[in-house]
Amino acid sequence: MSLEELFRKYLNDQMTAEELALFREAATREENRAEMNRLFAAWIDREFPHQQQEEVDIDALYLELIRKKNIPMGEVTGIANGGGKRMIRLASSLAAAACVLVAVGVFLLRRPAVPAPQKAPGIVVAPVITPASDKAVLTLADGRRIVLDSAANGMLASQGGMQIVKAGGVVAYRREGGGDGTGEGGDAGMNQIATPRGGFYEMVLPDGSKVWLDAASSLKYPTVFARGERRVELTGEAYFEVAPHADQPFYIDANNMTVEVLGTELNLMAYTDEDAIRTTLVNGALRVVRGDDRRQILPGEQASWSRGGSEWQISHPDMRQVLAWKQGEFRFEGLAIVAIMRQITRWYDVDVVFRGPLPEGEFNGVIPRKKAVAELLAVLEQTDEVHFTIEGRKIIVEAGEKRPP
Repeated sequence: MSLEELFRKYLNDQMTAEELALFREAATREENRAEMNRLFAAWIDREFPHQQQEEVDIDALYLELIRKKNIPMGEVTGIANGGGKRMIRLASSLAAAACVLVAVGVFLLRRPAVPAPQKAPGIVVAPVITPASDKAVLTLADGRRIVLDSAANGMLASQGGMQIVKAGGVVAYRREGGGDGTGEGGDAGMNQIATPRGGFYEMVLPDGSKVWLDAASSLKYPTVFARGERRVELTGEAYFEVAPHADQPFYIDANNMTVEVLGTELNLMAYTDEDAIRTTLVNGALRVVRGDDRRQILPGEQASWSRGGSEWQISHPDMRQVLAWKQGEFRFEGLAIVAIMRQITRWYDVDVVFRGPLPEGEFNGVIPRKKAVAELLAVLEQTDEVHFTIEGRKIIVEAGEKRPP
């Protein structure tokens, strides 16, 4: 069934549960974005009469719909048309607007929905704060700094018999003459790659291990790994695909704890402003160590050490939420607004100020990380539990005005 057929069935409320799931999945694919733009624009042209018309930015219309109308919220599909603004014709009243596109997923507090009061149209677009992009700085052992997002593809430097190259937005290490950077020879000076707030980066370590660094994170590692072990130091969050070397276990040091990896995939979250260090095993085997407390975990398990805690806590988390950042999503499952704003601070490089009592409730939902921050905040505001004001790169968070049941 084509995307257009699914879209039409959605508008006519004729979808089965299977078709709705299919529509949600298809509508959020990047390759379907242009088609969703076309379908959405065609729907606008049909639904709005041509009296009292005015030219309106389609991005602003979208923001107005999700801010002002009583519509479902959630995993939304963007409607910006490439690099330019696409203009459409819009009647002065939004009263007939149907709940379209924003229903690909549900984003509500755990309480019944409350009808929203109708408000006069008045599209006000907050300053556009864009999501994170490929940004990182590589600091070499001799103190040289390379800004990776502005560096051209090709060889960036040569160290201890290793070439550092950039290709397709990925930094990798290659031994001059072949082989990898493990075991012997070369200069084992320490390098560091660091992402700022609003940045992320992918790299390949000298041993062939792949690392994805989330925003506001850094990784220290040697140019050549010493014989007997491979050891790196992480702050922030990263996903590792560790290259198997049976005679060289892989160690990750983070916040006074160590993860011993035996050829595996894992996610390690060790931000200093979070309430716990969390190591989640995707596959393979690993052991977490802090002081005398050593625990081995299985695939699908997570070992957490809470701030001020005294032992490891083992759980079975929702892997979709743990890995959401790597999949390009925000996935909130029972999160308080304070925890959500920590993610927003890092991803969008903004400062957050809480004013008055903290908003209550747990938020649940999914939204792509490629969205502008105004779209994400607009969705959160629909719960009536929270209100945001954007002032430059500062977001002011206040409790929302709850409507009576």
